[in-house]
Amino acid sequence: MDVVFGTGLLLFTLPVTVSAAVALKLSQKGPLFDHEDRVALNGQSFKALRFHCQDGDHPSAVGSIMIKTRIDEIPQVLNVIRGEMSFFTQNSTRPFMA
Repeated sequence: MDVVFGTGLLLFTLPVTVSAAVALKLSQKGPLFDHEDRVALNGQSFKALRFHCQDGDHPSAVGSIMIKTRIDEIPQVLNVIRGEMSFFTQNSTRPFMA
């Protein structure tokens, strides 16, 4: 169910995702994606994917908008498709919270 819903959501948000990626690359240097260590319900660790919106210690102008609108979290749909996260059950936690 997560794979089907995630794939549909990924296709639906593709224009926003591509636009956000282009805006980030034009507005700041550095990587396009950021990874955050998470622990799944089964205890295995994985890297949650999100857009890299920070320019140094603070969000860039584009990154600030993406964070406020939660567009920075759209890449986590890939984690759902890979089976590391779920839309329908409790989500993963950070390692220090597990």
